[in-house]
Amino acid sequence: MFTAFVFFYALSGAGKRSFVEDVKHRAQRLLLPWLAWCAVYFAAKVADAMLRGAPLASEFEYWMLVVGPKIHLWFLPFVFVAGLAFTHVIVRVGNDALVNTACLVLFPVVQMACFYLLTEGLLERPFSQWVFVLPACFLGVLLHFARGDWDKQLLICGVTVGTYLVAEATGWNHGAEQLLIASGACVLALIIHLPANGLSKTLAGISLGIYLIHPLLDAMLRRVLPVGPGEVAFAIAVIVASLLAILMMQRLPLFRRMV
Repeated sequence: MFTAFVFFYALSGAGKRSFVEDVKHRAQRLLLPWLAWCAVYFAAKVADAMLRGAPLASEFEYWMLVVGPKIHLWFLPFVFVAGLAFTHVIVRVGNDALVNTACLVLFPVVQMACFYLLTEGLLERPFSQWVFVLPACFLGVLLHFARGDWDKQLLICGVTVGTYLVAEATGWNHGAEQLLIASGACVLALIIHLPANGLSKTLAGISLGIYLIHPLLDAMLRRVLPVGPGEVAFAIAVIVASLLAILMMQRLPLFRRMV
């Protein structure tokens, strides 16, 4: 759902900047925080290896050259590259009925191809992460095309439901359930308009920061709390710690750009 809306809103503002301006804007919003958190997690891995007396090489793998020292960081460079590609391709080809239809026809094909690759375990990190959200990228594009049109939005959900049933029947269903839920949730969010308030603005402003920091706090809390991963109390502790940390970082000029 998060990925779909990233592309939905990226396309909503498409064409307002030149390609170079768009690259600069996205780099400031996505790549600068990515580099900063790469440094944070690199330092954390080095410190962890030293505390455990483990070889430094044991903390690093080849895929980290592409996404950074922690796997969840894959999201930022992926959105940077894929966002540029999707946005500027759509700007060039236009938004007419033929393009809409082509994307809708391609949507289930992309879904099934991704579900197959993921279910069969044919991809390693970070390719499995990228392929997992590729259908959600297409979902965001289709929702952008269908903006304000009930029938088109319901048709998108119908296509997702149909593809989900095929995926379940074939057994190639890794990620199918998540995309089914996301498509319904996205359509509901677009249909049900609620006025923004202080709470919604605060939560929106800290969502990315929580995503970026929570693995660090997870690792730290594992070492100090009597409860461990898999327990509700531990999950609540990580969530609360992440909320407080990001709210604090947003008030400090040095860290504000990271979140």
